[in-house]
Amino acid sequence: MGRCVALLRAVNVGKVNRISMPVLCELLRESGFHTITSYIQSGNLVLDSDVAESETEAAIQAVISDHFQLEIPVTVRSATAVCKLAASDPFDLDPADRERLYVTFLRSEVDLDRVDSYVKCAPRSDKFLIAGNDVFIYCHGPYHLTNLGNAFWEKVSNSSATTRRWNTVVKLAAIAAG
Repeated sequence: MGRCVALLRAVNVGKVNRISMPVLCELLRESGFHTITSYIQSGNLVLDSDVAESETEAAIQAVISDHFQLEIPVTVRSATAVCKLAASDPFDLDPADRERLYVTFLRSEVDLDRVDSYVKCAPRSDKFLIAGNDVFIYCHGPYHLTNLGNAFWEKVSNSSATTRRWNTVVKLAAIAAG
């Protein structure tokens, strides 16, 4: 696979799912991953992997389960994919408005019919744009008030979802690009 970005869902947020990122990086090195960098404490890793995305996800989840006794979903994207996301401007936003832009990373594609049916039942004030297994979300207000959070995307994709602020995506792309 090469250089990739691993996103851990809901770690080090509040008092639950506490994981020492330096310890996790060391454990991953011992498991065969290379050039591991963590970015902030909320579960963002850039690393080199010799195996496919799904195998990388499973290996990281196994290390977390074995060492921390936590079942944490992990979503992996190639460095190229994250750089492509960070280079896009899906809503043609002014720089100040990018503070309200997020990217939700899904483990599988969404069912567009399910999205349409949920949106018709509860109209959304926030904008979204689906790009394969990733979703750009522009929130008019605070993210924690959006009805387009992880729970919504997990319903319409039947898979794990994890969301990052736009500036985090841009920073991860910069780290991944080296």
